[in-house]
Amino acid sequence: MLILVRHGRTAVNAGTRLQGRMDEPLDELGARQAAATGEWVRTRWNVSEIVSSPLVRAFDTACAIGGNVRVDPSFIELDYGDWDGLPLADVPRAEWARWRSDPTFRPPNGETLVELDERVAPALDMLLDRARSDSVLYCFGGFRFPNDPAQNADDPGSCA
Repeated sequence: MLILVRHGRTAVNAGTRLQGRMDEPLDELGARQAAATGEWVRTRWNVSEIVSSPLVRAFDTACAIGGNVRVDPSFIELDYGDWDGLPLADVPRAEWARWRSDPTFRPPNGETLVELDERVAPALDMLLDRARSDSVLYCFGGFRFPNDPAQNADDPGSCA
């Protein structure tokens, strides 16, 4: 079983800014969210492996769940480039819409969703292989499925 857990809140999340690769710690609410998630997970599953992004918000959330946390740099969050830290409202609407609909679109000095997929897919395949026989937990900063109509292009919570 593969269990996906998104990191707790940070001040950047609370400000509806794009966080990407900014290495922001959990805020007070985020630390409480991580602790509550850890308790919830521990009462339901015996997790044999916990894997985390190298960024502190994901790592601290994973540590709150317990056990030994393995950091995998393949899972570092999407690089929004010049958009990292910007309020979503400050990203030109047409560029944001294009990024949300075109997996080959590159934010200025960032990475495309195609590049994200190429970076993450091999590591995710390895996790999925292990999850066939064990409970594996992956703590991440967020992701989106390219061209998924169920995700709202105007909702910063639907992306990392």
